[in-house]
Amino acid sequence: DGEVQGPIETVFSGTRKSFRVNDKVKDFNVSTTVTSFGGDVICERSMYWTPPGGTQKILGHDSIGVRTGEATWYLAEGASKGGFETWVLVQNPNSVAVTVDLQFQTGAGEVAGPTDTIPAKSRRSYRVNSWVESYDVSTKVTSIGSAPIICERSVYWTPPGTSVKVLGTDSVGFNL
Repeated sequence: DGEVQGPIETVFSGTRKSFRVNDKVKDFNVSTTVTSFGGDVICERSMYWTPPGGTQKILGHDSIGVRTGEATWYLAEGASKGGFETWVLVQNPNSVAVTVDLQFQTGAGEVAGPTDTIPAKSRRSYRVNSWVESYDVSTKVTSIGSAPIICERSVYWTPPGTSVKVLGTDSVGFNL
């Protein structure tokens, strides 16, 4: 739905600080832009979850941040068969809407994914399983018009015959 102002904090040299995004945003599609004034910082995004019926967070994954957006991103790994669920997460850090095109590469060849317009300063999540069923799925995300975007890929596994996700992994995309 657009940008939400997060905290403005001082992180002293040689220290670290965690920020709980849930305290500011209650949405499935969330990306974060971190701006540092006066020094360099390294950022990552961590996600944890509690299985249905559980009381403790027992699973999680994380991803390192990226320095800049690019017009084309490649996500080399994914699976959408056998209980695997793959998501491609696309951030539009621009002040204008951006149209993106997703193409999935499988062992059987390329499969067309969605072409979608992402509003300014927003994020969209695309469930790869909605377009392709394969143990081997790579994704190419292209910003039509070449505006910079940022992409990552998350994969979760629910063992067949169960209803609880037991594994999760995440990776930022690669650009040339």
